[in-house]
Amino acid sequence: MKLLLYVVITLLTGYVAGIYRSHALMMVFAGELVFLAAMLALALIALARLEVRPEGRIWRLVKGSAGRGVILLRNRFFLPIPKVTLKLRAEDAEEGLDKITLKGGADRGTTEAVCPISRDLCGLTQVRIVKVTATDPLALFRFGKRLGLAQPVAVLPVPQILAAERDPLAEDGGETREALRSAGPDRDTFRQMREYRPGDSRKDVDWAESTRLDRLVSREYEQEQQTPLTLRFDREEALWKDAARRSDCYELLAALLRGLLETGRGCEVLWRTKEGWQSEDLLSPEEVDDLLIGLYRALEPAAEAAGESGGAAAPRPEEEPPDAEVVLGTDLTVRTAAGFVLTFTEGRIPEEVREKRIYI
Repeated sequence: MKLLLYVVITLLTGYVAGIYRSHALMMVFAGELVFLAAMLALALIALARLEVRPEGRIWRLVKGSAGRGVILLRNRFFLPIPKVTLKLRAEDAEEGLDKITLKGGADRGTTEAVCPISRDLCGLTQVRIVKVTATDPLALFRFGKRLGLAQPVAVLPVPQILAAERDPLAEDGGETREALRSAGPDRDTFRQMREYRPGDSRKDVDWAESTRLDRLVSREYEQEQQTPLTLRFDREEALWKDAARRSDCYELLAALLRGLLETGRGCEVLWRTKEGWQSEDLLSPEEVDDLLIGLYRALEPAAEAAGESGGAAAPRPEEEPPDAEVVLGTDLTVRTAAGFVLTFTEGRIPEEVREKRIYI
């Protein structure tokens, strides 16, 4: 509107100057033309001197909640840019995200633009910064340029814990399945007394000391600290192609890992890529999100298309899966080496995680 008004005034000035052959009005008309040309040039220069880049290598947000990503605008022009507009597009959405307009413009130096984003499925997606538009210092002219910058976005599960406990005593009062499975290593190397943790075996509870202290305490052994649990994630290609099923697998895997780590033992996670079986060790629940992002990059179709991963193809048919104490399948079934089986319902992972527990 300001540009239109200014153009109308300029044309009227030129028209009146031509009618009355006024030298002064002709000078004004020429000055207005020069001014418009200068503003046009400044708008082009400001756009050329504006750099756009996402902050961080990857944006993180929690499934179902409002997240945000930050885009950095570096204005290397000698004047502030009063209005900057960014056009974004989500790779996994039919409709693009809303345009981001910086009301205060871009000052000299670096300015942050906040990109609101939310997703309902766990996994890896991308947000593309398609176009940036900038104006001259008086906001008369506006020009844009295409960018095509891609920013990966990791959608993480809501933190949940699938309770993991040692097998309770069998109904006939016999030994636990864990005790029947093997004699196991020597557990006579006593380490210390500590507070009882959910999942501790009943035979490790020091009842006399618990009665004296009026709280449950357990005996801790060296072997418990040295032997991590092993969890294998088995992917079936037919089920893995479905985005909703992948999201359920990630949610269940995260809840299962947090539950296993709550027992006080570390956890080794195994998964397969086209190069074969990969593994990573976890020592605390805080490392679960980083592991998930690594799995996103290795197994997600979007990451494979971008060339970031080792691919999502299965290993060679003759390759035997490694042994593991806990196995999670793409059919949302959890199995233990002792024969315990727990099956979850598609689309109801958070609710069922709060209702169930896994025995190891």
